[in-house]
Amino acid sequence: MIIASPSAQSSTSRWIIALDTGGTFTDVVAITPTGEVRRVKVPSDGSLSASVDECVAADVRMTPAAQLVFPDGFLDGWLLTALDSLGVELRATIVHQRGHSLTLSSPLALAAGCALRFTRDASALDAATLDAPRLALHILTATALDKPLPPLEVRLSTTRGTNALLEGRGVVSAGLEGVVEIGDQTGRDLFARVPAP
Repeated sequence: MIIASPSAQSSTSRWIIALDTGGTFTDVVAITPTGEVRRVKVPSDGSLSASVDECVAADVRMTPAAQLVFPDGFLDGWLLTALDSLGVELRATIVHQRGHSLTLSSPLALAAGCALRFTRDASALDAATLDAPRLALHILTATALDKPLPPLEVRLSTTRGTNALLEGRGVVSAGLEGVVEIGDQTGRDLFARVPAP
């Protein structure tokens, strides 16, 4: 459920967004300034995926995963990775993207149905700051990555902290060992009131 708090800005001039980022996926539900509901799901590692419809040399026609719609030029400069029929990794930079059509930096032999993975070049200026939530917001609002996002009202939740605790990946501060015990939330005297010393 999306709950919008009152704001000085008219509700018709901004996006209202609820975003949940977890260890595997980032899910976003939004109400556009015109009242339309939109949804986006992207991997939380900041990559995107698609499958090949057709490939002729360096020209690829693809279908994005999860019915994503990329603004023209959105994937320009991204790295495309795929496996050929022998399992050999193939790579090329996306020079030009318009709709579902890609022009690559070099020709690749990609069969129809081949899985594609798109990642940002690690040397790109925004690679470190373009996390999955920001990526999803740019896709959802059809905003180019080098342009500012439109006015937004965002509700953000995450399960990353809970996942780290459940998987034992968290770090416990000295003296606080045993404070957090996760299981079925039962424990001896879990709700006992202990008077302050």
